[in-house]
Amino acid sequence: MRRACAAGQELRGPGMLAAYGVAGLQPPPWAETTWIYHDGEDTKMIVGEEKKFLLPFWLQVIFISLLLCLSGMFSGLNLGLMALDPMELRIVQNCGTEKEKNYAKRIEPVRRQGNYLLCSLLLGNVLVNTTLTILLDDIAGSGLVAVVVSTIGIVIFGEIVPQAICSRHGLAVGANTIFLTKFFMMMTFPASYPVSKLLDCVLGQEIGTVYNREKLLEMLRVTDPYNDLVKEELNIIQGALELRTKTVEDVMTPLRDCFMITGEAILDFNTMSEIMESGYTRIPVFEGERSNIVDLLFVKDLAFVDPDDCTPLKTITKFYNHPLHFVFNDTKLDAMLEEFKKESTLEAPHLPDIIFLARDRGLLTT
Repeated sequence: MRRACAAGQELRGPGMLAAYGVAGLQPPPWAETTWIYHDGEDTKMIVGEEKKFLLPFWLQVIFISLLLCLSGMFSGLNLGLMALDPMELRIVQNCGTEKEKNYAKRIEPVRRQGNYLLCSLLLGNVLVNTTLTILLDDIAGSGLVAVVVSTIGIVIFGEIVPQAICSRHGLAVGANTIFLTKFFMMMTFPASYPVSKLLDCVLGQEIGTVYNREKLLEMLRVTDPYNDLVKEELNIIQGALELRTKTVEDVMTPLRDCFMITGEAILDFNTMSEIMESGYTRIPVFEGERSNIVDLLFVKDLAFVDPDDCTPLKTITKFYNHPLHFVFNDTKLDAMLEEFKKESTLEAPHLPDIIFLARDRGLLTT
């Protein structure tokens, strides 16, 4: 609606004023057409135009509040749900708390359709933010004020706050709003589903995070201060995971650090005392140089030996004749474990007293 008024007269209600003048057309004979403005108060008038809202003001406020909530929900779920790895959800279903198992069970079917979920959330977020900007522009007017108001509202209530919450509690928030997520996935189906299928063809199926041996080991080390594993358990797990990468040389005892005994020794009181005080149950026997190992002595072999008899060590070692097992120092530990199992089964299934010699470098025992 337009209404005219004299200059200086105020309009009732919100509106905009515009000044208009009267001009005449007087083309000079030598130049282009020119508009000549008629000066004077009688040729001027002020026209006021009342501002019209797209919707009633109170209804726009309600819609803006609702759209801010939806914008925050889409933004938060986009971060919270997409951060939940499908493999992690399966793990939580098997070993989490009862509440976490319930949450993961409700989310997993939706999260399995990762690209469809992503397209639905992004499409909904864009639609909501666009509508929100239009309504804020209608209330605040075009210009800097509308830009500042819409930016502050969307950033604080539509991005920062919901993403901060969902990054910490994505499982709980995603499970409790799963019905809204399914509803908007259904509403955006005509646009989001074809795009998601295209992404599936281009990017392939989402499998989830799978840790190889090295990553799993590093994860155990990094999370050591926060998990409830005791040091012994952690060492056992790390040792089992490193079997295929470590070699005999990495874990063997160097010959220079081994307690050894010469083959010419006599089992008198001093020699027997030295063997007992060493604390070892399996002792390599060498001749000449320490690297020349020729026999093995097990302490249990000395059970019936009398130190007063001064029995030569060779008599005991030849009687029991424990076999020597030589391996290369670069043999992998998983192969050595299989060798240990095979030898212990064949020779001493009840007590696997097996010792392997890494040529002239060291020894490896069970």
